[in-house]
Amino acid sequence: MGERCARWAARVPPHWRYALLLFALSRAALSVLGVLVLQAFGSVPGLPSADDAVMRQDKAAMSSHAWYSMWFAWDSFLYRKLAEVPWGGWEHFGFPLLYPVLAKAVAVPLGGNTELALLLVGNAAYVLLLAYLYRWSLLVLNDGDDEHDHESARRSTRFLVLMPTAFLFHAALTEALFVCLAVAAFYHAERRQWLLAGVLGYFLALSRSVGFLVVVPLAVLLLREQTYGFRPKALAAYVRAGWPLLLVPAGWLTFMAYSRWRVGDWFAYQHEQRLGWHIEMQSPLRTIWHGLTGAGPWTGPGSASPSPW
Repeated sequence: MGERCARWAARVPPHWRYALLLFALSRAALSVLGVLVLQAFGSVPGLPSADDAVMRQDKAAMSSHAWYSMWFAWDSFLYRKLAEVPWGGWEHFGFPLLYPVLAKAVAVPLGGNTELALLLVGNAAYVLLLAYLYRWSLLVLNDGDDEHDHESARRSTRFLVLMPTAFLFHAALTEALFVCLAVAAFYHAERRQWLLAGVLGYFLALSRSVGFLVVVPLAVLLLREQTYGFRPKALAAYVRAGWPLLLVPAGWLTFMAYSRWRVGDWFAYQHEQRLGWHIEMQSPLRTIWHGLTGAGPWTGPGSASPSPW
């Protein structure tokens, strides 16, 4: 039996073996650590704050098992609300819809369990992210030494898992999906598979509001393909090879168009972010200047308002 398992494991590509191993180890370690922290500090006098108390009530209503409910926080509950809306019935556009739409589809065979579906989508994206990062590292760091290349790929993948904020990739949040799509787009761009990179970039722009900006570094990779030349022949080559990159900003335009169709507002995302979370488009130079000279963080004019949800 053990010999058969070893043969089966040997047939699994190294990037998948390593991705699954890192995911399993990090998930187990963070779950144990999280439960211990909750047991040690969960009942400290004066805690939690009013906002955290509401979130804890939501978690308790979801599951009494801390190792499960601990992965739901902050926007997880807003994504759950979006995933529970009937198909095509969205009227709140404070968050892009790719993550809750995927969870809604996954929830169907799970009997409508949107919480579990959100977690499964995020964790599957994390495993795929690790596998893609391994392969991307092999591609970019290739120095002709196969064993050294694989060691470099394993190291870069470990560094991602060991980041202080990497626990977010395990949570029912959109971070894992966003970074997975970004890394996958760059991997296929490095292989000059521009159509696939463009399609991935389209969905990337539907996962987070800043996703469409990835078109800029992808365009730099396209320019590198023709050694950054701007002769007519090079320009024609850019258009022939790189037209799929137009799909990246088209992803966000699709979200804006859907917002316009549903609620009559092209900029529903921006307006809901400003209303519910006091997030506004501002000059980065003004923000930097205030950070260097002001007494506190710059939040823009006006005052915060409660979430419209």
